[in-house]
Amino acid sequence: MAHRLLLIIMIVVLVGCAAQPTPTPQPTPAPTPTETAQAEPIRILRLDSNHAEFAWSGEIRRGVLDGLKANGYEVDGVKVILEDLYLDTKRNTTQEYFDKIGAETIAHIRETQPDIVIVNDDNATRLVVQPMRDEGFKFMLLGLNGKPEEYELVGSPNVAGVLERPHAEEMMGWIGKVFGETARISILAEESLTSERMFGDGSVEATIKATSIQFVGLTRTNDFAEWQDYVKQAAETSDVLFLGAYSTLREANDKVVEPLAALKWTLENSQIPVMGFWEEAVHVGTLGGPIISGYTQGYEAAVRAAKVLDGTPIGDIGFSAPARGKLMINRQAMDKWNVKVPLDLMEVSEIVTQ
Repeated sequence: MAHRLLLIIMIVVLVGCAAQPTPTPQPTPAPTPTETAQAEPIRILRLDSNHAEFAWSGEIRRGVLDGLKANGYEVDGVKVILEDLYLDTKRNTTQEYFDKIGAETIAHIRETQPDIVIVNDDNATRLVVQPMRDEGFKFMLLGLNGKPEEYELVGSPNVAGVLERPHAEEMMGWIGKVFGETARISILAEESLTSERMFGDGSVEATIKATSIQFVGLTRTNDFAEWQDYVKQAAETSDVLFLGAYSTLREANDKVVEPLAALKWTLENSQIPVMGFWEEAVHVGTLGGPIISGYTQGYEAAVRAAKVLDGTPIGDIGFSAPARGKLMINRQAMDKWNVKVPLDLMEVSEIVTQ
């Protein structure tokens, strides 16, 4: 009897279980945004011919960062990654070093596959961009002293950029207002590729000679002793000493003279006002005028790079130079050399106080 009762209970339990509806499978919840794999970051390589401590390069980098941010590509290390690669080709000038650093940089670009490469100066252009111009990588140049055709870049679908050009005509007008229309000026510059590109075609000299400004002459040297002698004697022939680049100067033992040290020595020992083409020199102590701005070069290159990242074919952008120089005046330089700058020029210029 007990066995029959147990059997009935088991049958009832089994029937009850079978009568329960089968649960409907529920869809797997969609992952939240934080669980979704992030898109690949935008990778930007900033390639610089100089070394990291060079002031001009620092101004360029600041301009690049601001230009990218203003156009939706703020560098945060996650969505947008910026790598800085300094080739240091102004202090290391042997062909052996050029060949080595060029090959290493090309290999690095091929390995890391940046979305765009922002390139400063002719050395990096010649060593890296020119041999890679047909590989499909996108290059945005800045600080290019030479002509794009010299590097076989005209018409390239992969290269565009911002040209670096001295605002010679604008500068002569400024000098005429400050020192008189018949002021005497001389130019002192290093002997380098940058210097050759800036002065080699004679256009700067021709621009000066087309004005009433008296052009004493252009001297180029990498010998720091010769440089020093010229500075000490410049007052005998000139009212203004104009500086070109000064990053490849060397002492008698072939030791590199740091650009900042060379500039400071020049400012301390010149009896006449010292002017230059570049913004960073005004911050250190040159007088000013309509100068080439590293920040502007970097900013404009970044704006163009952002357009490319947004989908504009880089070949459609081409090459161009900023239309005007950045007006700057160093107040301490005015006092040092007793220079009287007209009020109308002061009002439209950025005043630098050291």
